[in-house]
Amino acid sequence: MNRNNVNADAEEDAVVGQQFKMKILTRYIFIFIVLVSLPVSSFAQDDWDDEESEEESDEEESKEEQPPVTAGGLYRKDNYPLAALDRPMLMARGLMEARIELETDVSENVALENWFNKVGMRYGVTDSLEVFGSVYSLLAGEAPVGGIGSVGVETGVYHDIVNFRTSLDLTFRKCCATRWVVGLPIRYRPKKEVAIIALDKILTIHFADQKPDLTVGVGGILQPHPFISVLVRGELILPAFDADAMTIPVQAAVQVTPTRNLDLGLAATLSNLKNENDRFANRSVLLFSNIRL
Repeated sequence: MNRNNVNADAEEDAVVGQQFKMKILTRYIFIFIVLVSLPVSSFAQDDWDDEESEEESDEEESKEEQPPVTAGGLYRKDNYPLAALDRPMLMARGLMEARIELETDVSENVALENWFNKVGMRYGVTDSLEVFGSVYSLLAGEAPVGGIGSVGVETGVYHDIVNFRTSLDLTFRKCCATRWVVGLPIRYRPKKEVAIIALDKILTIHFADQKPDLTVGVGGILQPHPFISVLVRGELILPAFDADAMTIPVQAAVQVTPTRNLDLGLAATLSNLKNENDRFANRSVLLFSNIRL
C-alpha cells in the first residue's frame, strides 16, 4: 500500500509539474506575441495613416485641379465677370447687353460741330448663339451721313476662341449701299492680362453693282486691373480690293467697370493712318456705356 501511495504521489507531482511548465511556457509565448505585435501594429497604423493622408492630399489636389463652376463660360447676371478678359465672347443665354455711344468729330475746322449717336444691343439666345443689332445716326450737324442700321448673328465655332459672325447693314438714306459683312472673330490669350482679337470683320459684300471690300480687323486688349481694360483695334480696308484706295482706321479705348452690370468708357478714333499728308486730320472721340440686363 505504501509503495502504491508513493507511486501515486509521484505521478501526481509529475502532472502538477507538467501543468506548471505549460503555464509558464504559455505566458512566455503570450508575452512574446505581444512584444512582436506592438511594432507591427505601430507600423501598420503608420501605413494606414500614410494612406489616409495620401488619399486626403489626393482629394485636396483633385479639388484644387477642378475648374470653377463658371469655367465653361456659363455666366448669368449675378456672376458676370468684372474683368473684360474673363467674359465669354458671346452673351450668356438669356442675358442682354445694351450699348449707348455718343460721338463727336474733333477734326480741324469742324471740331464739335457734328454729333453722332449709336444704340446697340446683344442678346444670348443660347450660350453659343447671340443676336445683335444697332442703329447709328447723326444727332446734330451737317455731316453727309445717314442713319445706318445693322442686324446679325454670331455663333461659337471653338469655345471662346473662334466664332462665326455675319451681319446685314441697312441704310436709311441713299448715301451708302446696303451690304453684308462676314467675320470670323478670334480671341487668343497669351497671358492672363493680355488678349489678341482679330477677324471680327473679313469681307464686306455690297448688294449694289460694286465689288466686295476686304475689311480685316486686328486688335488687342490689356487688363491692368479687373476694373480697367484698354482696347486698341485697327482695321485694314481695301475698297474693291484696291490697294491704292486703302484706309486704316484705328481706335483706342479705356473701359471702367464699376459694377458687374455696367461699363463706362472713352475712346478716340483716327479715321485713316494711311493718310501720309496728315494722319491726324480726321479724328473723333466718343463716350460709351454697356448695360447688362
